Amino acid sequence: MFFTSISATGEVASVSVLDVTTRERSVVEGVVGDNVQYLSSGHLLYVGDGALWTVPFDLETRNVTGKPVRVLEGLAGGASLEPVMG
Repeated sequence: MFFTSISATGEVASVSVLDVTTRERSVVEGVVGDNVQYLSSGHLLYVGDGALWTVPFDLETRNVTGKPVRVLEGLAGGASLEPVMG
């Protein structure tokens, strides 16, 4: 399960992954955004800085394994992946 932590000022502070079995929480280094989704291709898809991003991610180690790539620009503030991901 992925979730975003928000700072007291309302800014995105970090993205974390929670192992629901062990309840262990790990911060995903290098990812700052919201609406994080894990794709079966082994990538994270997320919204950040007015764009849609993807980055390779190893679910077992809970680590980013490559550089983020911007896949869509010009998203409105507060954009959500709900309509995209269904």
